[in-house]
Amino acid sequence: MDKSFTAANPPDSIRRLFVAPLIAVVIWIALQMSYDLLGYIDNKSIYRTLAAVNWVLLVLSTGFSVVVIYPITAFMGAPLSIRILASYIVPLVWCLKEFIRVSGNHTVVEALYYAIFESVQLLVLISQVALIGGCELVYRWFKRKSNGSGPFLTPGPIIAIILSVIPLYFILIYESGHVFSLKLRMIYRYLFL
Repeated sequence: MDKSFTAANPPDSIRRLFVAPLIAVVIWIALQMSYDLLGYIDNKSIYRTLAAVNWVLLVLSTGFSVVVIYPITAFMGAPLSIRILASYIVPLVWCLKEFIRVSGNHTVVEALYYAIFESVQLLVLISQVALIGGCELVYRWFKRKSNGSGPFLTPGPIIAIILSVIPLYFILIYESGHVFSLKLRMIYRYLFL
């Protein structure tokens, strides 16, 4: 019924990998560009309203795109590795944008450090693991509901959720994230100053 995801069928493989993430990246780029263009609005109340709405949509498209991309690629028949890769495309494009933005004023290594190891970037990149684990459980539930067979709870998704919640605790909750942010700043100073 479903074509296999192999190298023997590359057009289908490429379509399965890139359709959903490409749409998500295009939406993210459009939101980013519209956010940048909002600066031309002179009316402050309209600007604040549109900027707030755009910012919320931008955060949702960056941090939670996996909730849309993972199920689409899963139901298209992509294997787990392709689903994970596709789910990380939008956050990685965002990290690339941050790298390019920061590399204008800093060295390449500093820009790379900033693009990956700042609190917000780490929060997004690590939270994707928990979201992927949750999406995998939901996908298995739907698959089991339609087929009536297959494992639902396996160690993989549960371990992924648990292992990603632990660092998220230190990034967000423990001492309001101040200790974690301070440690990152200390590492930055040690490496680059």
